[in-house]
Amino acid sequence: MNMRKNSLASHVLANFGGSVVPLLVSIITIPLYLKAVGTARYGVLAIVWLFVGYFSLLDFGISRATTNNIAKLPRDDSAGQLRVLWTALWMNGGMALVAVMLLLLLGGQGLARIPMDDAALHRELLAALPWIIALVPMVLISAILVGALEAKERFGLVNSQQIVGAVGVQVAPLVVALYVGADLDLLMGAIFAARFLALVMLALMVWKCLPVNRICGIDRATLSQLFRYGSWASVSGFLSPILDALDRFVIGATVGVVGVAAYNIPFSLVDKIKILPRSISRAVFPRLSASGDAEAKDLLGDLCKVVSTLVGSIAIVGILSVDRLLTIWIGPALAEASTPIAMILLCGALMNAVATLPFAYVHARGLPDLTAKIHLWEVAPFVAVLWLLCQQFGVLGAAMAWSLRMGVDAALMCVFSGLPRNAALYISSQVLISVSLVAWKLFFNPGWQLTLGIGLVALSGCAALGYDATRRLVRREAA
Repeated sequence: MNMRKNSLASHVLANFGGSVVPLLVSIITIPLYLKAVGTARYGVLAIVWLFVGYFSLLDFGISRATTNNIAKLPRDDSAGQLRVLWTALWMNGGMALVAVMLLLLLGGQGLARIPMDDAALHRELLAALPWIIALVPMVLISAILVGALEAKERFGLVNSQQIVGAVGVQVAPLVVALYVGADLDLLMGAIFAARFLALVMLALMVWKCLPVNRICGIDRATLSQLFRYGSWASVSGFLSPILDALDRFVIGATVGVVGVAAYNIPFSLVDKIKILPRSISRAVFPRLSASGDAEAKDLLGDLCKVVSTLVGSIAIVGILSVDRLLTIWIGPALAEASTPIAMILLCGALMNAVATLPFAYVHARGLPDLTAKIHLWEVAPFVAVLWLLCQQFGVLGAAMAWSLRMGVDAALMCVFSGLPRNAALYISSQVLISVSLVAWKLFFNPGWQLTLGIGLVALSGCAALGYDATRRLVRREAA
């Protein structure tokens, strides 16, 4: 089976849609859920959804390793692709079996410790435990199948399946609640049915796109390679969400829950910017894996320029208008406290966006241990700086600490990926524009006419800087 070489733009759009559509469906269904099942039952269901989401951590980076290994193989190496696919499936299948056994032994005790005022709701949750446990192998097997399809650059298929699955998981329990009953075991049964149908759909796609003509056993050499790669990749996957959530805990301990609200509102808004660079990073990862060193480095430089232009433009618009947007959204009182936080976080989001591509490049070149060591090195300094800045500047200090970590992380990723000098200078100029605008807004508080004029000048500069890299990418894709 030959890999289709569709354009990166089509892959990015597919990934973007695969992230945005489920998010929109979730926003639409939340009020319907609250009406159909009640606040308490929906809260429990949300906890279960979160719990199921964390099952993916049991993958330990094997799905990422699967994508990398299959992408590196020659397109006509059917035996090699089959060897990687089945070895990865057996590895995650074994991990799923261990997880299921532990949940059967300890899951009931864990659920019993969740504090609830309603004893009947507690009994419903315990009755739903078998459905929750049954989701574990489906999540882990799906991760491998998705990784295999992404290695073949079939992002349209992957995201169509993920949209169907995510929408099904949101809508199926709601339909059951409205027309059958709102007991948690019924809702979890509906979630299981939706995930199972999505898994069948995914398996059929893999059957079509990869040479899955027989069942193979575990190849020891491949197992060792996948495990070594995946174990290092999982370190970053495990640490990143912990570091991202740590600021809220420190704010709560040093400032209080009001500070958490003032911080979390702009953070949740700025955090959505991640969807764009991650869509690009995910799309380009198999191509970076399959390319030679010189071609991959050239592609990395151009993509970093394009991403910093796109996200830099979003940051400029956000920095100059976030005060008015927040005032409309959450009212003037809370907006006044959240605006400077949002502006600082936007600078951090730009630097975080820049880091995603060198991160993908390093993983694509088979060096996930490098990013894992960087993230391990960042933990202690970040905790210390976060605590000190929160003590000194309150919630604003937390935003400064988070953005500072994003800057250090981006700088280290750029250095260790060997990012071309011209791309590094370009990125630095984009960051400098955003940081300068934040300082200007905070210290001079200009009127809207001057703000509009400066914004247009800054956006024009971003567009001019990004034009050449965009043209090079378009020319490369057309070749």
